[in-house]
Amino acid sequence: MKQNFKFSIKTIFIVLTIIALISTILVTIVLSKNSKNELIFSESKKYFEQSMRLSQTIFDYELEKIFSVVNSITFSKSDIEQIRNNNIDLLENSLNKTIPKSLHFTAILPFKSSKSALGGFFLYDINPLVKALQKIQVSTSKSSLIKIDSNGKELVFIVVTKGIVDEKNGEIVGIFAGGIELNSNIKFIQDIKNSSKVDDIVLLYDNLPVLKDNPNSSNMDFLKGFNLLTYDKNEVVGYRASLSFNSKISPLNIKMSLSNDSFKTTRYWVYKDLTIVTILSIIILGFFIYYINKLLIKPIENLKLYARNFFEKKDMQEGSLELKIVEYQELANYLQQLFIELLTNQQKLIVAKDKIDSDMQMIKSLNDTLELKVKAKTKELSHLNDTLKQKVLEEVEKNRKKDKQIIQQSRYAALGEMIGNIAHQWRQPLSAISTTSSAMKLEMQVGVASNEDIMKAFDNIMHYVNFLNQTIEDFRGFFRQDLKQEEFNMLDSLENTLKIIHASYKDNNIKIVTNFINKELLVMGSSSELSQVFINILNNAKDIMLEKNIEDKKIYILSKSNEHSHEIRIFDNGGGVSEAIIEKIFDPYFTTKHKSQGTGIGLYMSKEIVEKKFNGTLNVLNKEIDIHNEVFKGACFQIKIPKAEELTV
Repeated sequence: MKQNFKFSIKTIFIVLTIIALISTILVTIVLSKNSKNELIFSESKKYFEQSMRLSQTIFDYELEKIFSVVNSITFSKSDIEQIRNNNIDLLENSLNKTIPKSLHFTAILPFKSSKSALGGFFLYDINPLVKALQKIQVSTSKSSLIKIDSNGKELVFIVVTKGIVDEKNGEIVGIFAGGIELNSNIKFIQDIKNSSKVDDIVLLYDNLPVLKDNPNSSNMDFLKGFNLLTYDKNEVVGYRASLSFNSKISPLNIKMSLSNDSFKTTRYWVYKDLTIVTILSIIILGFFIYYINKLLIKPIENLKLYARNFFEKKDMQEGSLELKIVEYQELANYLQQLFIELLTNQQKLIVAKDKIDSDMQMIKSLNDTLELKVKAKTKELSHLNDTLKQKVLEEVEKNRKKDKQIIQQSRYAALGEMIGNIAHQWRQPLSAISTTSSAMKLEMQVGVASNEDIMKAFDNIMHYVNFLNQTIEDFRGFFRQDLKQEEFNMLDSLENTLKIIHASYKDNNIKIVTNFINKELLVMGSSSELSQVFINILNNAKDIMLEKNIEDKKIYILSKSNEHSHEIRIFDNGGGVSEAIIEKIFDPYFTTKHKSQGTGIGLYMSKEIVEKKFNGTLNVLNKEIDIHNEVFKGACFQIKIPKAEELTV
């Protein structure tokens, strides 16, 4: 047995008070916690970005020191002569005397020899570095990052090279190089760490560690992305960014980390604020609850007691209730009037009940008559419904035949256009075949034709015959009847169409400009049907420009893609479509041409094909665009078709 639970307003008030109190505490904790996290995140982000700027400055300073040292070293005439004569021993002795302590190595590489003179202190195989330096061709100072494999160890060098020039003839006789090895440059890391006060630093090259300040630096593997603040499970916050070299982003990047202990003071003040806000919220809520109970709940209980006494005594002279709140007092007055009216109306209801009983007898009689009328009307409606179904079927069949007729007319119209294009395509090859044949016949008659001339003439004729054969294949493919639904490239269909109409447009001095932003526009459907759409739109543009006698006739075709669809836009400079008819341009049998020139179904069928066969859209608008400082002002047809993958998902 279902049990209905009922609650008093005081019980509901107490429950809501408890819920409000708990919600206030929870919301305060959550908001304060979020504020703490936001503050720590914001401070960490600013601190790391400042540390990265400082690291870049120290790195640039290291490079500048190498530049300064390398550029300060000069070569005497005897030094240049030794370099020219490949005097290795003298070069090494001279080089060792001038090695600055700030560089890890210096080198002189003569251009005329594969040998080199090197100076410096090395704990690794120097040959890979020599080979890397020999690949650098410079005449003025140049800085480079070089990564080599020496004795199975990956080493990274910051290198500054400059050409050694013979001032007599300006000849570059060799390269002078100086640099430092990053793998052992602990001072570089320490300078960054001491300046930025970070806990841990690792220098990487192509994601491989180059230099670290302590053995535990490998614990920063959680830093994968660049310029992103990341926390690991041990409450360590880290940051990773690339260093610039020669004002460009280099393969060198730095990982930095800070322990959240660095923000203990911030966390303390956040929790202190949390406690204060929570206590104040509870105090305010307590005052609010007290006055709500006094001003709202108590008066409602008094109203309930007043109403109960009134109905128990059924005394119209029950005294009025005095309340402090104006709205409650007005409600009490209205209740007193209502109670009086209820008692008065009770007597009226008894009289009305007797009248209702007599009226029910009359309604029953009328209902019997109404049922007979409803049955007659139902029979009449059933007959009309059967007749309506037959009429609907007849209209559907009539529209189906009409659509089939429109499609057939569209194919015939397109076929007529194609016959004209065939004539244009064939005119020049046939003329060339006729000219070649006549010329060869005349040469053979007068006996001046050689076998080589005859073979060349035959080759030309076969070339034109193959061209005519390919033209037939193109047109036959355009009018395929199978209309196979498959994935194809919209641009292939467009380019086949442009190939078909090329001769006709050339004869009418119409230039086609294309801008295919995206080269692969894969859609699902029949390439032949889409070619018919292109033919209709391009021929419509041609007719408009010829009708208006446009002097410089041009068509601009643009292709592009977005997330879900591919789009092709066809612009012409025919001046556009009249605003009075632009809404009717896709209506069947609507045309502005003479009946002998147009049927008015080409654009209608184009819209039907795009929308019903490709689930796309075909629209037209008047537009003015600037292409290569040339203004196109005319109609723009927009063909938008969903991507093939969108339809197969």
